[in-house]
Amino acid sequence: MSLPQYLIPGVVLVFVVFLAMAFLVWYWRPSRYLRRKLKSVIPAIQALKPGADAEPVDRDQVAKILELDATLAYLWSEYTETLHEQYVHVDGERRLIAVRATVPAEVFFNTHVLVDTPLNTEFFRHLPGLLTGIGIIGTFSGLILGLSGFKATGSAEMVKASLDGLMVGVKDAFYASASAIGVAMLITFIEKIALNRRYKQVEQLTQAIDALYEAGAGEEYLARLVKAAEESATHTAQLKQSLVADLHQILTDLTDRQIQVQQESVQTALAQLERIALAVESGTQRQDSAVQNMVKELLETFINEMKGTFGGQMNGLGDMMNKSVEAMREMQGEFGKLVTDLRQTGQSSTEEMAKKLGEMMDQADTRQKLLEDQMGSVVKALEGLAAVE
Repeated sequence: MSLPQYLIPGVVLVFVVFLAMAFLVWYWRPSRYLRRKLKSVIPAIQALKPGADAEPVDRDQVAKILELDATLAYLWSEYTETLHEQYVHVDGERRLIAVRATVPAEVFFNTHVLVDTPLNTEFFRHLPGLLTGIGIIGTFSGLILGLSGFKATGSAEMVKASLDGLMVGVKDAFYASASAIGVAMLITFIEKIALNRRYKQVEQLTQAIDALYEAGAGEEYLARLVKAAEESATHTAQLKQSLVADLHQILTDLTDRQIQVQQESVQTALAQLERIALAVESGTQRQDSAVQNMVKELLETFINEMKGTFGGQMNGLGDMMNKSVEAMREMQGEFGKLVTDLRQTGQSSTEEMAKKLGEMMDQADTRQKLLEDQMGSVVKALEGLAAVE
């Protein structure tokens, strides 16, 4: 069963028509809409360009112009975040004098966002090549279909009929391929022209927005900073010179005053020393007799105190000696009693008597140590008095 000859050209035409309609719906129509939108927005923004002495353009006015399109309104809101306002204080009032652009408008209002994405340029840029490929495929498919029905054997009439069918199939295939190539060329022409015009409109839009506000805020601030630094350096040098001169004068005056005060102090001290020397010379003669009487009184007082001290201690020593003699006598009597008791008691009371004898010997040792301590204290007191003399 052979395929009809119109099948291949029909399939090619269907693909060509479908792709052409897609180009019209998803490229040509959005391109026309974008053209009308930019054509209405650009003149309105250009009309807002301020004069030389005029106030800065209110950003709300531009927002009202761009609010017709959601994409443009969003891009404008992002762009306004980069604007820098400059204020001055006049009579205590803060006044806006300028609005500076810190980045070009092209950073936000670029062709990729406004043209390439809405128009799907990345796809339709390759559409002509796709149509050309379909036309070539249709040509080869028509040739293959015509050759499949060609019969080179048989009568002349059959060969002629087969040749006619082959030529018709090839002709239809070439027609379909030519139509696809022609449509591809037309789409390429329209796509490039429309794309170029939209790019130009976007460039005009960015230029109109850049014209609203002056750029170069960073350069101006840098220049002001350099100027302020230079003025600060100049003021610092002047201040340093004035401080050095003032400090030199202050130190000179202070040194002179100190020298003068020291001289006056030395003169005053010398005068006082002279007065003291005179007073000492005059009072020496008067105080000789008084000093002699004072020394005599001190010696008499010292002798009396020595007598009182050593006399009391010697009396105490004599008492202690008497007590010791009496203790020895008592001990002797006790020994006598002990011997008598030993004789009387005999062997049965030996232990008891030995105990009593030990107690008596302990009492004697204690009294002897007490006597030695008292004698040592007396000797130390005598040595201390001798050292004081």
